[in-house]
This record gives sequence, C-alpha cells and structure tokens, in this order.
Amino acid sequence: MSPIKITVLHTGYIHIFPKRLEDGYNVFKAFGIATPREDWLWLPVSSYLIEHPRGLILYDAGWGRNMSPRGVYDRKAQIDALGSYLLYKINQGVVEKGMTAKEQLAQMGIKPEDIDYLILSHLDCDHAQGTKDLFGVKNVLLAKDEYRFARKFNIINRIRYHSRWIRGMPVTFFDWNSSDGPFHRSYDLFGDNTVQLISLPGHSPGHIGLKVRDMNGKYVIMYGDCGYTSKSWQLAQPSGIAVNRKKQIQSLKWIREESINPYCIESMGNHDPEVHPHVLTL
Repeated sequence: MSPIKITVLHTGYIHIFPKRLEDGYNVFKAFGIATPREDWLWLPVSSYLIEHPRGLILYDAGWGRNMSPRGVYDRKAQIDALGSYLLYKINQGVVEKGMTAKEQLAQMGIKPEDIDYLILSHLDCDHAQGTKDLFGVKNVLLAKDEYRFARKFNIINRIRYHSRWIRGMPVTFFDWNSSDGPFHRSYDLFGDNTVQLISLPGHSPGHIGLKVRDMNGKYVIMYGDCGYTSKSWQLAQPSGIAVNRKKQIQSLKWIREESINPYCIESMGNHDPEVHPHVLTL
C-alpha cells in the first residue's frame, strides 16, 4: 500500500478560561467572570488532512471564515457566526487570513470537492462551525450518538450546539461496525483497519477520535477534545466540559495505553499548544 500522509493544520485559535483545563470543570463555570481576560489562554484549533490511498480525509472543520471576516478578532462577527451571545462568551476565536481549513487546503491545491470524507469529532463550535466553508465535500461523517445528544432539548445544548453549522451538508450519521477503542466501539472506514473512528465519550456522548494505521501496525492517534493536552492522558485527568466524567477517564486511559505503545508514532489533542503544524508519513 502507498504511504499515508497526515498534515496537521492550525485553523485559528480559541480563547478560553484556564479552568477548562482542570479536573471537575463544568459548563456553568465557563464564563470565568472572576478571571481577567488577559489571564485567559489562546489555544490552537486544529484540523488534520489524511491523504490515504483510498481517499482524502479531513478530521474536523475548525473555524469558518465568518468568525473573522478580516482575519482579526471581531466580536460582532463571532456572535453572528456562532448564533449565540452566550456561546461567544464561552468560546472566543480568531482566524487569521489564510488559516481556515478551506484556505490552507487551497494553498495545497485541494478543493472541497476533492475531499472524500470530512469527519467531525463532535459538534462543538470550534470543530463543526467551519463545516459550511467546505461545501462540496463528498461525505460528512458524524456519530449517531453525537447527533442524538445534540438534539436533546435542554439549556446547555441550546447554548452549545447549532444545527445550521451542518445543515445542507451531506451528513451520514454512522453507527459502529468494529470493536477498537476503550468501549469496543469503532468505525472501520475502509474495512482494512487503516482508518478507525474510535468512540471516545465523556466530553460529549458521541465524541470520536481517529486512529490511522499503516500495514506494518505503526499508527497515529488524533483524540480531539477527549483531552486538551498530553497531560490529560498522562494523568487520566478530564479536561474541558465533561458530560460523563467516568467515561472520559476511561477514554483517557485508553489514549494513554495507545500513546505509550512503541507502535505509536504520535498522539495529538486538538488544542495542544505543544503540537505545531507538521507532516507525518506512515
């Protein structure tokens, strides 16, 4: 089989309250009223291009251009793009010119129509809001568990999710067809074990990571928001908003075992400031 190439992209940044990195955090503390804004953290928002012999895959869409129409921080534009003032208060972002997934792919000579699969790790804004920028992709994959949860009517979901980010896109709500991962639930994309969508619940019920493996067993783990940084899995410490803390800890323990395996080339969280744009080849 031909080599598999993985390109790590930073598609803007997110400004968050530092407590979101700590164990026991919950959404009701997200406003960080007692913490000055200068003490908040700017973390990268990542997407990953996987050039596989059987197709082009993008894992997460990141921010869309309408978050920063002029490439600078824009409060009004963000509120409009997110569709919620409360969500803006929790998640401020900025996307410099040329940094959206679509713009960076264009610099590589790749159009949205060339993407065979856009995989959304989950439906939080910094992962799904840029989906519409990629209109023309052939397939958008989202776990059924995530979609069912996002449709539940409660105050947190009304703030956290907006259906317009994926409305009109060719979304497939997949179910599990394989047994990899901490809960023995995965989706084998090509049926050859080279691209596994791994169920990593906790941050959200349908959160998925990605395990990309070559024919010799070497692999790369992309674990989205299951942990913000490598410290999360090293300590099995939940970070970010945990819908189910117990399941997130179990997911993090699996990531740790996978990450320390000698066959693991690299494991990456979506917002880890220690992970810079780079290219991996399997």
